[in-house]
Amino acid sequence: KQTCLLVLGAGAMNTAIQLESINSSHLALMYQSLAFITHIITSIKSILYQHLPIQHHILLNSFDIIKKDYIHHQKEILNKIIHIVNQLINDKLKQFMKFHDDQYNVILTQQDTTTITTTIKVNLHIKSLMKGIINLHHSFQILLNETQIIYIFDAILLSLTSKIEHILPLQTRKTYHVPLIDINLKHILLKLR
Repeated sequence: KQTCLLVLGAGAMNTAIQLESINSSHLALMYQSLAFITHIITSIKSILYQHLPIQHHILLNSFDIIKKDYIHHQKEILNKIIHIVNQLINDKLKQFMKFHDDQYNVILTQQDTTTITTTIKVNLHIKSLMKGIINLHHSFQILLNETQIIYIFDAILLSLTSKIEHILPLQTRKTYHVPLIDINLKHILLKLR
C-alpha cells in the first residue's frame, strides 16, 4: 500500500530519491516490476506447496492475498497512465479550440474563403499531442508487452475519439472551421496508424 501511495500519489517525489516528476515511463517500469514480483510469488508458493506438510498448506493462502493486491496495483498503474494521457489530450484539444478561432480570423482577413484550404496547416497543438502519443508508444514498446500496450492505447483512442466527437458538432456550425478540423483529423488518423 505504501508503494502504491508513493508511485500513484506522487509521494516518491518527496522521498530521499527526490524525483522531479513521475512520468508514464516510470509508471510502466513500476508495472513491470510488480508483474515480476507477482510471478515470483507464484513460483515461491508452488515450491513451498511441494515442500510443506499438508496441514501447513493453508498458510499459502497469504500468497494469494498478496498477489491479488499486487495485481490490483498494476491495474491502478495502467489507469494512472491512461489518466495522464487523457489530461494531455484535454489540454491540447483545449489549446486547439482556443487557437483555431484566432488562426481562422487571420486567414479570413488575408484572403477570401475559396482559397482557404490551401493555406491551412495542421495545428501546432495537434502536432504536439500526436508527437507525445507516438513517443509514449515507442517507450512502452520497450517496457510493456503487447496486451498491455493495446489496453492503454485502446483507452487513449476511445478518449481521443469521444473528445473529437464532442468538438465537431460545436465547430461544424461555423462552416469556415470545417477545413481546419478536416486537416487536423486527417493528421491524427495518419499518426495513429
